[in-house]
Amino acid sequence: MKANWKVLVALVLMVGASTWAADSIRSTSYSGANLNFRVGTGTVTMSNPSSESIPVRLSGASNRSFSLSSTIEGVPRSSTREGTASFDLPPGVSEFTIVRGSDVNFIADTNTNLEAAVHAANSGTKVKVLVVCVLGALFSMSYTAEHRWICKLLGKEPARKLHSMPDIGEQDVDMRPTM
Repeated sequence: MKANWKVLVALVLMVGASTWAADSIRSTSYSGANLNFRVGTGTVTMSNPSSESIPVRLSGASNRSFSLSSTIEGVPRSSTREGTASFDLPPGVSEFTIVRGSDVNFIADTNTNLEAAVHAANSGTKVKVLVVCVLGALFSMSYTAEHRWICKLLGKEPARKLHSMPDIGEQDVDMRPTM
């Protein structure tokens, strides 16, 4: 019965890690006027349909500083000491990346409907963590269930033999059907 609990814990870990990784690497979209959303870290693609630039602000949580990378003219490379960065969002599609820091919020106080897509940073690292978690959970389940391949890999005999026939000794058994 103890082995069943170990397998159940491994399954729960595997499902939890998969859910976390899938949720972490998917893109999130926002649209509307007066946008205020959490960027975290990663790349933000903004679409400004108006013909004029719109003032926007990035603010770090708890006034923490952060660094930016962008091709938008006038975007500062890093936040101020108070953890904010202000710039004008040009018309059309623009992109900027939070390269250092986390928990950064995007704030645009405007009546213009903007569209934003936030792409998580380091998705490759998160996928690698997911793969390690899933493989670890599968290894743990196989070790608990004493599968043959794991016993061969570890060079030991299984403590119990699954699906084995009882030892009938050296008796001759007649396996012919009786009439």
